[in-house]
Amino acid sequence: MHRFKVLFAIGALGALCVANSASAGSHPHDRNGFMIGFGVGGGNAGIEDGDDREWGGVGNFRIGYALRPDLVLHYEGSAWLRTFDTVFGDFTWTFSTHTAAISYFPGNSGVLLRGGVGFGVVSVELDSGSATTESDETGFGFLLAAGYEWRLSRKFALGPHVEFDYQAFGEDLAWSDQLSGVLDFNWYW
Repeated sequence: MHRFKVLFAIGALGALCVANSASAGSHPHDRNGFMIGFGVGGGNAGIEDGDDREWGGVGNFRIGYALRPDLVLHYEGSAWLRTFDTVFGDFTWTFSTHTAAISYFPGNSGVLLRGGVGFGVVSVELDSGSATTESDETGFGFLLAAGYEWRLSRKFALGPHVEFDYQAFGEDLAWSDQLSGVLDFNWYW
């Protein structure tokens, strides 16, 4: 778990360095009212007592409201997915986090700091071709992210972020976590 905290810190530092190189002629960061966005990327996930981490696809969705130009309150849903081809059929793991989140943009710049708390879900599905078996566990979840967004037009911003998601589920509070890199597409009105 320590190495992932180090990677998260490196990603946050990288986002701050990128912020200093942003072009001076770009559109101002005007965040007012309604916002909606999504992101796509990849990352690795691990589960308690698992030595190996697996790479998979990552997607997220957010919808909310800019309370101030530097503060957005929103729902953030993030999911990691990986399908394995086994002798029994296609085996799919999905880890998702659904949170009430805050995105903070220090100094109303493009630098992004995000955190959210809510619930996490782990889903396992086995599709043998003739039958599908599925199991879900729900519990506590949170996410932390750092990145940067470039304002490409008055209402549209694009940018990368590094995200850490965590879920605790079941009676024994087993856990899973993901570390991912995501490219965000955000619209503000």
